[in-house]
Amino acid sequence: MSDYLKESKYGQLATSLLGQQRKSKRRDFVYSLLGGFLKGQQRRLKQGLNDAYNNLQMEYDSIFRNNQAKYELSKDDRADYQSYLKDPEEFKRLKAIELFNRDPSVLASGKNYTQISDLDSESRKYALELYNKYQDEAEQDIQKLGKAPEVSMATYEMYNKAAMDSYKAKYAALSNDPAKQNLLNAAFAKIFPNMFAAERGQYEVAVENAEANKAAQNRLSLNYVKPLEQQEQEDNQESVDNINKAAQEAEMPMLYTSAERLKLDKNSFLNKVNQSGYKLTLEDLDRAAVLGVEIPGLPGFNDLIADDRPILQSAFVKAQKIKLEGQNPLDVLMGRERDVYAIALGTTAMDYDKRNMDFEYSQLRLESMKQPDPTKAQRTTSQYEAEVRNADTRTAVRNTILDVVSQQSELPESFADFEDLLSSDLKTSAGKSAEESFVTQVIRTAQQLQEDYPQFQTREGLGRSYREAVKIQLAGIQQTKTSGIFGGREFTYEPVDSRWMALLDKDSLNQKDAEYFIYGLNNYGYTKNIDPSLNNQPGNQLIQGPYRFYVRNDGFWDYEIIED
Repeated sequence: MSDYLKESKYGQLATSLLGQQRKSKRRDFVYSLLGGFLKGQQRRLKQGLNDAYNNLQMEYDSIFRNNQAKYELSKDDRADYQSYLKDPEEFKRLKAIELFNRDPSVLASGKNYTQISDLDSESRKYALELYNKYQDEAEQDIQKLGKAPEVSMATYEMYNKAAMDSYKAKYAALSNDPAKQNLLNAAFAKIFPNMFAAERGQYEVAVENAEANKAAQNRLSLNYVKPLEQQEQEDNQESVDNINKAAQEAEMPMLYTSAERLKLDKNSFLNKVNQSGYKLTLEDLDRAAVLGVEIPGLPGFNDLIADDRPILQSAFVKAQKIKLEGQNPLDVLMGRERDVYAIALGTTAMDYDKRNMDFEYSQLRLESMKQPDPTKAQRTTSQYEAEVRNADTRTAVRNTILDVVSQQSELPESFADFEDLLSSDLKTSAGKSAEESFVTQVIRTAQQLQEDYPQFQTREGLGRSYREAVKIQLAGIQQTKTSGIFGGREFTYEPVDSRWMALLDKDSLNQKDAEYFIYGLNNYGYTKNIDPSLNNQPGNQLIQGPYRFYVRNDGFWDYEIIED
């Protein structure tokens, strides 16, 4: 180490300077620094740098998530702004018509824009003035929106660039600071504060410039994204409501009194399942489903949490009571709750019906869904799930969906440009994109048709099963919004229970069929899409021998036996 001080550039400089004032004391300091506790100090220096990296990563993970949410929320505004840039006059015309038709005075008159020419001259003059006013308002509003970067920037990468540049500049400043790379540099930086000023300066300037660009962009933002903590609170409250509603339906006590309690349980459970060597149990699967927590290694279960969380939570809450009563939940649950519960256990409702699987056996199948047995000749549940996740299958099914829709002349006019509807306008009940969920349900429905009906078990029948599955699932699409600045629309998708639909064609129902039919009428929002007579208007009724199904005065369906 003494040779280092004699021979190195920094060593010679240090020795010279140390010799001028309190030479002995300073040299002792340098030698001791390079001596006994060097390794411990170096570890602390490295740990400090790692902590700085981790803190930077955590800070910008949150920023990037917020940016992604903000950019997604501005999707409709972004499309409208592009429409305005493409044809400003047409945009203003269409927007003005929309605003004109929604004006209170126009609504009160019972007229609309198309009837302006029928008005007397005085009224027509007033109407055109109002229309022109709305044209100006439309242009002012869209130009104001266009100043927001999340609206004016065509891609998320462009929008997130300011934040990414800031992150990269801070990362580079940490990585290239000489005083953070080794202990000797750190020591010299303390003794001689200006030693690395030139090296640090260039990175500090880069950080300042990047931060200034990020701050400028943030000031222009619409700022309509909720803080992550608020969004988490709302998601947890929604889960609490789902859980307690299911408990009430099962005549169980309230399971959660607050979103905060649910959050604590979630965090505790996540710590448990993410530990090295963790082994999944059926009890933990129950708990994960109720909490809405993903389990490592169970993609099918995790997909359900993403797409069908309210149904999953409801099914598992009710299953708790069913099991306490000594019954198999798959024998008691109905409809979508039964389907979702079965998939979460690593099977399917149709597989259970075929095999009459014991409930205890389902626990043994949890691991098999991760590693399918290739030696089995018949199609297993794991093979069905592999088909659902196969990228080539999903692409082919998506193409089939578009083809079927293009040939369905009886579909609503609002289904025009169905590819755009599927990729941009179709949402789940939770407001998330439903494209993947729709494709998944088409595949699962086709599989069920193949299991239940011989005509779909031939080579030609397999193809027909997918086309029939598309038609079935289309019934679950309902237009829920037509607002937005021109062309804005939104559709909500609810997966359709094809086995429930089959009851409509049965000549005779048994008691279990009747209860299942009532369950669907009271729980599925798409029933009126299938047949207007299935709407829950008091007085509506349906006779399906030997039962009469009718709507009570409180709006719920009920049934009675009309034939012995």
